[in-house]
Amino acid sequence: MRNVGELVGQERRRVSPARPALSRMIITRSACPDPPRRRLQPQVLAPLPIQLRLPRVEYLPLPPSPLLVQRPQALDSHLAQVLAAWSGKRLPWAGTLWNAYQGNINDAKIRAAADQLVSLGLKDAGYTYVNIDDCWSDISGRDASTNRIKPDANKFPSGIKGVADYVHSLGLLVGVYSDAGEKTCSGYPGSLGYETIDAQTWAGWGDYLKYDNCNVPSNWTDSYNTPNDYDWYNSNSALRYKRMTDALSSVASVRPIQYGICNWGAANVWTWGARVGHSWRMSGDSSASWSYITSIITRNVQYLDYVDFWAHNDMDMMEIGNGALTLNEQRTHFAMWAALKSPILLGTDLSKLNATQIAIIKNAELLAFSQDTTVGAPAKPYKTGTTSPPEFYAGKSSKGTHVFVMNTGSSSTKTVIFSEGLAGQEERAACLAPLASRSMITILNAWPGPRARLSRRVLPNRLARGQPTWLEKRLLSAGTLGMLIVVTSTHAKVRAAANQFVSLGLKDAGYKYVNIDDCWSDINGRDGSTKRIKPDANKFPNGISGTASYVHSLGLSIGIYSDAGTKTCAGYPGSLGYETIDAQTWAEWGIDYLKYDNCNVPGNWSDNNNVPSNYDWYNSNSALRYRQMTNALNSVVSKRVMEFDICIWGNANVWTWGTSKNVKYLNYIDFWAHNDMDMMEIGNGALTINEQRTHFAMWVALKSPILLGTDLSKLSSTQLSIIKNAELLAFSQDTTIAAPAKPYKSSTTPPEFYAGKSVKGTHVFIINTGSSAASKVVTFSELSKLDSTQLSIIKNAELLASSQDTTIAAPAKPYKSNTAPPESYAGQSSRGTHVFIVNTESN
Repeated sequence: MRNVGELVGQERRRVSPARPALSRMIITRSACPDPPRRRLQPQVLAPLPIQLRLPRVEYLPLPPSPLLVQRPQALDSHLAQVLAAWSGKRLPWAGTLWNAYQGNINDAKIRAAADQLVSLGLKDAGYTYVNIDDCWSDISGRDASTNRIKPDANKFPSGIKGVADYVHSLGLLVGVYSDAGEKTCSGYPGSLGYETIDAQTWAGWGDYLKYDNCNVPSNWTDSYNTPNDYDWYNSNSALRYKRMTDALSSVASVRPIQYGICNWGAANVWTWGARVGHSWRMSGDSSASWSYITSIITRNVQYLDYVDFWAHNDMDMMEIGNGALTLNEQRTHFAMWAALKSPILLGTDLSKLNATQIAIIKNAELLAFSQDTTVGAPAKPYKTGTTSPPEFYAGKSSKGTHVFVMNTGSSSTKTVIFSEGLAGQEERAACLAPLASRSMITILNAWPGPRARLSRRVLPNRLARGQPTWLEKRLLSAGTLGMLIVVTSTHAKVRAAANQFVSLGLKDAGYKYVNIDDCWSDINGRDGSTKRIKPDANKFPNGISGTASYVHSLGLSIGIYSDAGTKTCAGYPGSLGYETIDAQTWAEWGIDYLKYDNCNVPGNWSDNNNVPSNYDWYNSNSALRYRQMTNALNSVVSKRVMEFDICIWGNANVWTWGTSKNVKYLNYIDFWAHNDMDMMEIGNGALTINEQRTHFAMWVALKSPILLGTDLSKLSSTQLSIIKNAELLAFSQDTTIAAPAKPYKSSTTPPEFYAGKSVKGTHVFIINTGSSAASKVVTFSELSKLDSTQLSIIKNAELLASSQDTTIAAPAKPYKSNTAPPESYAGQSSRGTHVFIVNTESN
């Protein structure tokens, strides 16, 4: 062997363009006689094929869930009794006649509306209430002797009770209207000062109260010139509505009445409405125009955090069948009211609706989302962009995560590439965690037409290069909306992944783990008596232990997911506060690996990122949350040894304490300690074969865990050969040298030149990051800083090269870092030190 100083100065190697192939040389030296080390095993997620095609805008029906959830009792004591008794957990769906008739209402029209709810199938679809709006009472005033409010005898000859009895006989409920002022908006008697007697009167009649905000005496109003911290809950406006809350509470044993606050979004009602009633108007009155529809959505998205069971932003009566709204605009109008979980109040003459409009308001999928009994929160924007209102929304239900996409532009059609809609989901909305490449998405038709379910993998945008041509461009007509539903992992998919490990030769190549990600547990919570976390019985009928037993029978290991917060990113039970019992549970199930995420963390367990440079992150709240799980896993190590993967997204300087951007932190990598660069995208998206080769090679060179986030059954023979590349896997799994390849010449972003050692020598990796084929120059004298022993050049190995190294676990690391990321990496394997070089220049 010759000394590096005797080498001819330079060697030229032709490297294909930018993301393409990665060229590698191995420089051998004798292996060090280090003791055997624990190897970092390649792993894979269960294959979850993504279904991604957006038909126009249609949904398959999902039946309402029969589950019930108790209202949280974070209420004022004087409200707890009445609100617990009321039926306002979910949204009211009603026929409301104001938009159709204004004040020209009577007994016959109310009865006709009730009959139509039944005959048109709206009752069966879930519509429950027939609501009487303003102008029903005697405009001349109250009863002189009793002070009770009186119905107009000409409009309601049998009184309100007579029409209410008829509505009730059909299995429906009836609503009535009043005002928190001296008179209603049309000048009829108001209820201010008569709250108790009016509540007693309505308890003999109906089931719902719309309570308006007109003709308020000045001593009961509030100044709008108030400080930012003004106590609106104790304002005059809120007190007027709280008086009616108390009155309704006093008659709750006679008849629970659902309470709709109609103060037009005044007095910051969204901050106190849930403590006073069931819903609250958050805007002015409705209008049958597209500009109104979009303005209401735009305003409402500011207040969606206040929406949950028993608490709803009321976007006012719907305008289906009114005005000049197109059918597409009516579809979107209805869909967004349902998605944002507004009460569905049909303000129209039902007899005038055509079959298409009836189909819109009976859309079973949207109604199921609106009335879900497991998840109370609405869909929320997760990509706001520059449109008003936002075009991309997502929300959870008992069926999964729903994604809504809307065309708000003025053009008749709009092209949407749905990778755009999925960008940044982990950073912007935890509820979208299932949309990452580990989950399945089903696109469902929203309105009548053919129903297609097509498979395709979702590529997170952070990895995309150029236009993702595998994602279909779909046209959304003006005012239309599309929805996706995420369907998560099941027992069958985990078994299929394990079987494919064996049949495709991945087990023999060194892949060991089949990992289950988020959404495997019962979203309803832990076992009430034992506090143990429970699998979803529908997804895992034999439990996780049954699935684990099958995976183990194939000679493989199984991983599971949890979260160092109160809930996972998808809203399932987290492990914060339950670390010990969860570790015991997983040990009993036979779990071998834990991915531990970082969503839904209480404020007292988080850290301020504005800290001094010498801040002790090891004793930070973030680290302590993960250390609690470390202690729990250590307590069961005699029963089961589990790999522990900290998924904190690079926060809290985890590289300084985790011992689980990457180039910057390669010095922290060693045996038992790896920077996780996240799941791989081999087989996903629009990556070329050369890009996939380089993707895999650099994850290996930098000694990241190899997590295959793809449907293995869809991989081609070429893609399988990439992930089975024995030479690269040998470098990753080297049992003698743990360090990764590192950049040693760093003038580009990312670096193009990397080198790393293994027992077989020094490995040099070269990446062409430019846009065309280019010559890259490797100066071997630059490697002398890595290894002063004699080096010799070995033939350039292709990515489909030789056998797996079982000696060195450390990844290659940068050793010359003038670029970000560096160009030069080095890492050792049993064959020597490997140097990796990337050309980040354009030529």
